[in-house]
Amino acid sequence: MTDNLISSLKASLLNSHWPKCNQIADEIASYNNQDAINALIEALNNGKRHHIRTAAIKALVNFDNADVVEQIKKCLNDPAYETRMEAKNALKIMTDHEY
Repeated sequence: MTDNLISSLKASLLNSHWPKCNQIADEIASYNNQDAINALIEALNNGKRHHIRTAAIKALVNFDNADVVEQIKKCLNDPAYETRMEAKNALKIMTDHEY
């Protein structure tokens, strides 16, 4: 049942606008499981609008997970300045290293 809820929220996130995307990403993260991480990583990798990718980064920073760090590192080259800066800030929090 949780899988269906997270899938539905992921679909909503991928079609959302700012600031609603932040609320949806936070709701996904609140499930605090691997399905939530996977949904947020998918939004990070497939979000067409930068605010979706930025919301996913903000939500993923709460997970202490090496795979998440690697996914966020990819955003250091994002075309959107806001997403690059959010990735940089998240990585500083997660790794205590400046990027």
